Amino acid sequence: MSTVKFSFQVFLLIFFAFVLTKFTNLKCTSLDKQFVEFESCYLKSINRTYKFLTIKAKLLKLPLENLTIHVEVLKRLNGYKPFLYNFKVDACRFLSSQRNSVTQYFYDFFASYSNMTHRCPYNHDLTVEKLPISHMNHMVTNVLPVPEGNYLVHSVWTVNGKKRCDIKVYIHVEVLKRLNGYKPFLFNFTVDACRFLSSHRNSVTQYFYDLFAPYSNMNHRCPYNHDLIVEKLPISYINHMVNNVLPFPEGNYLVHSVWTVYGKERVDLKVYVAIN
Repeated sequence: MSTVKFSFQVFLLIFFAFVLTKFTNLKCTSLDKQFVEFESCYLKSINRTYKFLTIKAKLLKLPLENLTIHVEVLKRLNGYKPFLYNFKVDACRFLSSQRNSVTQYFYDFFASYSNMTHRCPYNHDLTVEKLPISHMNHMVTNVLPVPEGNYLVHSVWTVNGKKRCDIKVYIHVEVLKRLNGYKPFLFNFTVDACRFLSSHRNSVTQYFYDLFAPYSNMNHRCPYNHDLIVEKLPISYINHMVNNVLPFPEGNYLVHSVWTVYGKERVDLKVYVAIN
């Protein structure tokens, strides 16, 4: 019977922030003019605080019964470089269940201002109408904080196996900040360590285990009849894990773990990491 459990929490050092977010450019390209045309694709500024985005795609072949969207986020660093998210989603399957949290986050960027609000098939044109910069500001500040910088959200829309259109949204995020303490960030879970060490079947747990496993003697199944060691874990290895394996945004982080044996908390470990 397994008797060791770890409780992991990741905290991001949050700053009380005034965030300036703005659209800087928008490009809509039809890759198949027999299938789709863009009637509208523009940014408009009404005043200093009300600025919005509008896209109207006229579908020339209906109904639309299958749609795959490839989403890639890039950040400008000597040219635009991949940043954190690069994924493909079966849009019709997602609209039937909405069970993927990453896809849900990106869908929530425009869903409230779009007619893409029901399951497939689609028998009408697709629109995003007057999406305000204030909503984008809310998404990158309150829902999932994004580091300041210049971003490109690039999506390619594929129907029946053929790329039909390409949309590029350029956004600038500027953060004016002051310290406001550590707040929960993305991960908060408890794992039965002995069970995990027998199977290694949980991808999130595997990622955190891999952060120290090559430098530890915790590399076999329970029971453990020796002391537990993490020895000479180099920052270069952590750098590899948070850049190449699962990229993390810039920030100051606290990885907090509580180790419980036979139902009693025995050890509390806190590791503080800065990512620049």
